[in-house]
Amino acid sequence: MAPALPPKLATVSLLSFLALVSCSASRDILQLGSSLAVEAYQSDILRSPDGTFSCGFYSVYDKAFTFSIWYSEAANKTMVWSANRDRPVHSRRSVLTLRKDGNMVLTDYDDTIVWEAGDYLRNVQHAQLLDTGNLVMKNTSGDIVWQSFDSPTDTVLPSQGITAATKLVPTTQSCSPGNYIFRFNDISVLSLIYDVPDVSDIYWPNPDNSVYDNNRSRYNSTRLGSLDSNGVLASSDFADGILLKASDAAAPGTKRRLTLDPDGNLRMYSLDDLDGVWSVSMVAISQPCTIHGLCGQNGICHYSPKPTCSCPPGYVMTNLGNWTEGCMATFNLSCGAHEPVQFVKLPHTDFWGSDQKRLLGISLEACMDICIRDCTCKGFQYQQGTGSCYPKSLLFNGMSCATPRVRAIYLKLPARFNVSDTPIPQSNVLDPAPPTLQCEQMSRGVRYPFPDVQETSDGESKWFYFYSFIVAISIIEVSFIAFAWFFVFRRELGPSEMWAAEEGYKVMTSHFRRYSYKELVKATREFRVELGRGRSGAVYKGVLEDERPVAVKKLKNISRGKEEFQAELSIIGRINHMNLARIWGFCSEGSHRLLVCEVSELAVGSDVHSMLRQLVSVLADKLEGHEESWVCEFVDQELSGQFNYLQARTVIKLAISCLQEDRNKRPTMESVVQTLLSFDEASD
Repeated sequence: MAPALPPKLATVSLLSFLALVSCSASRDILQLGSSLAVEAYQSDILRSPDGTFSCGFYSVYDKAFTFSIWYSEAANKTMVWSANRDRPVHSRRSVLTLRKDGNMVLTDYDDTIVWEAGDYLRNVQHAQLLDTGNLVMKNTSGDIVWQSFDSPTDTVLPSQGITAATKLVPTTQSCSPGNYIFRFNDISVLSLIYDVPDVSDIYWPNPDNSVYDNNRSRYNSTRLGSLDSNGVLASSDFADGILLKASDAAAPGTKRRLTLDPDGNLRMYSLDDLDGVWSVSMVAISQPCTIHGLCGQNGICHYSPKPTCSCPPGYVMTNLGNWTEGCMATFNLSCGAHEPVQFVKLPHTDFWGSDQKRLLGISLEACMDICIRDCTCKGFQYQQGTGSCYPKSLLFNGMSCATPRVRAIYLKLPARFNVSDTPIPQSNVLDPAPPTLQCEQMSRGVRYPFPDVQETSDGESKWFYFYSFIVAISIIEVSFIAFAWFFVFRRELGPSEMWAAEEGYKVMTSHFRRYSYKELVKATREFRVELGRGRSGAVYKGVLEDERPVAVKKLKNISRGKEEFQAELSIIGRINHMNLARIWGFCSEGSHRLLVCEVSELAVGSDVHSMLRQLVSVLADKLEGHEESWVCEFVDQELSGQFNYLQARTVIKLAISCLQEDRNKRPTMESVVQTLLSFDEASD
């Protein structure tokens, strides 16, 4: 009989055995036909071979789970990817299954499919969580046929590429997607975008600067970016090899993540292995008030010296627990009431975007009169000296900051309002206490308020923004001198040059200018002069506010949504060809879909369309007959008649069918390819 082990040694052996069993239970592979159950969410998980990442059911709130990937060693189990972020499943009977047909499927308690990887996958052998944090599905050859890296949520990990298809959207604490997007925009610039139903615009890089002033390259078709393990963010549009680096980039082996936070800022985080706490090592935007939509509609962000949200005179906070809902008016200026109004000046304040029109070289009184006569005008932005006037239909992206580039806002209010005692939101880095509502009042269930804030040992806040403003104050004199020089220079510009100089503010950040329907009605004099008409709509002559002649195409039979319409515009914006009309802008308002183009080229296009219709009609008549000699007129003379008449006739017939006015009668690309391939089969 073997001798008994000493008690201490036996205990150590037992613990070692249990640890071994625990480690063997931890797996990185999910075999075909296997599943993970929500009831065992604490143990039924996948873990990467080195233990850095875990994958399984993640509790987001009471009795609600997502199928997610998270950092195992982070104190708060930081989620980096989720399959069903905006549609959690129940805490009972929900299952993630790698089916035998190769599809990975997440089902809820009632067997409803909430998410699936895709039923087009073939020869899938297993799913595996890699050390990079990438959940992959591999086929029998070991090739990756699906990966979570291709569908990120709010985070990019080291070694995870940033491509044209990459799109980060922040995750609020209530698990709903936020109002911001990180992606390559339509001119291939890596951007941060504020996106809500009424407004969509870029706020990083700085929209007031040109692409080149932001050290970016325009129209770079590569659209590739990367975050390496050293904390270096690189992108194909970064000019002159400029990179964004983490403050601890020299520290090897640091675990990192690049996350679009709910407040709209892009931050790089580094993990402290000792306590599992993240620290910010890089931030895209150092002054949070430049983030669009931070204080919601009608709200104004300012520094006192902390970033603070306030409502302008005549407005109150919409939801006391959530600044993203902004401010609402305490009055009603209806269009038919003709109530007397007043304008309250908000110095050094800007509501970026939502301009109804752009007017240059007019007086303040004239700008006021324009806003008074338009019942949809909420106020206007005006800059002394240049006489720049921007009436606004909406008040988004409010910011107060005493810099030369920011103009004054004149807020439209009923004349009966007494605003003499109402505080006007202003930035003041020397003010020890904010006079009004603070951004810290934002609901934690909606967004984390400014995660850059750190607390010192005695509880005093250290604000990175405060130091930024100290630097700003020290250079303000230089800025004003530069501004004075700029103003003198601008006075010598011609009208066309002034228009170009202002374009950085007015042109839509998606490359095209957005026009209101009312603007285009006025520009075309209520669509009076028709230049041409086609299947997709009529083209009208127009003149814009800056006296540019344009052709306005009024599209009809548009059943698709606003997003698809703008997606098509973005594709057109990337095409530059001599035979395509240059598009100045568009209107997508309600059911109206219009394109604003160069008048000469579109008019010529209408003529070409008319001639093409005549040619199609002639060819269709000829195809009805049995005479074949006419075919030679449409075949390259270089062939000297050495061609197959049946093939040539079939190609002409195919071309005519592709040019049918009724798009439903046009052949599919599949049938076109089959017809052309049949020529090769016949010749063989």
